Amino acid sequence: MADGDGYRLSGTKHFATGAAAADRLISAAVASGGAYDGELVVFALDARREGIEHLDTWDHLGQRASASGAVRFTAVAVTPEDVIGTDTGEPFSSVVTPGVQLLFGNIYLAVAEGALAQARELTRARKNSWFLSGADTYAEDPVVHRVYGELVARTEAVRALADALNRRFDGVAGLGAAVTAEDRAELELAIAGLKVVSTEVGLEVASRVFEVTGASSTRNSIGLDVYWRNIRTHSLHDPVDYKKIEVGAHFLNGTVQPVSLYT
Repeated sequence: MADGDGYRLSGTKHFATGAAAADRLISAAVASGGAYDGELVVFALDARREGIEHLDTWDHLGQRASASGAVRFTAVAVTPEDVIGTDTGEPFSSVVTPGVQLLFGNIYLAVAEGALAQARELTRARKNSWFLSGADTYAEDPVVHRVYGELVARTEAVRALADALNRRFDGVAGLGAAVTAEDRAELELAIAGLKVVSTEVGLEVASRVFEVTGASSTRNSIGLDVYWRNIRTHSLHDPVDYKKIEVGAHFLNGTVQPVSLYT
C-alpha cells in the first residue's frame, strides 16, 4: 500500500531461496495507490531492514545450504530508491523467467555429472568383483560397463541440448527490446523440454549410480546421496508434469501458456 512517496510491504514468502544469506532481497508486488498504482513493481531491499524477519523454516532432505527459509514482511518501507523498475508486459521483460528455468536444467545436468564423477572413482577403487561376473574387478565387469554406458549417454544428450539452449537464450536476450512474443514463447517451450529431460535423467543418474558403487557407497561419510537429495528436493518446486503438458499441448494444438513465474 502507498505510504507517502513510497510503499509498505506486508506478507510472507514461504520459500525464499538464498534470503537468509543475502545482503539484498529482490522481490515484486502489485502496487496499491501511489505513482505505480496497479503496476507490478520490482524492488530491492536491505535484507535486515526493519520489519523483515527471517524465519528458520528450511529443514528439508536436500538443498540444505540454499538458505531458503521463509521471510515475513511486516509494514516494510519500500522507498522510491528501492524500486528497480516495473514490468510493463513487453516480451523482453519476462525473458528472465525461461532463463531461470534454463538455469534449473543446467543445475540438474550438473547433478548428473557430479554423481557420475564421484561414482566413477568409487567403482575404480572397488576390489574384487561379483562372483558370477568372470571379471577380476568391478571396473572390468561388462554389467557395470552397461550401466555406466546408459547413464553417461543420457547425460551427454542432456548436455548437448543444454549447450544449444544456452546459446539460443543468449541470442534471444541479446535482442533486447526487439524480442517478440513469438521469440519468447519458442524459447520458453524449448527450455521446458530441457527441464523435462534434465529432471528425469538427473534423478535416474543420481539414484542408479549406487548400482555400480555397491552397498559400501551408502555410508554417510561418503555422501554420494547428496546428488539425489538435492535434485529430488529442488525439482519438486516446479512440477515437471506441467512442463510435459505444456510441450505436448503446443505440439498438438499450438497452445502457448500464459506468462508466469514458471512459464
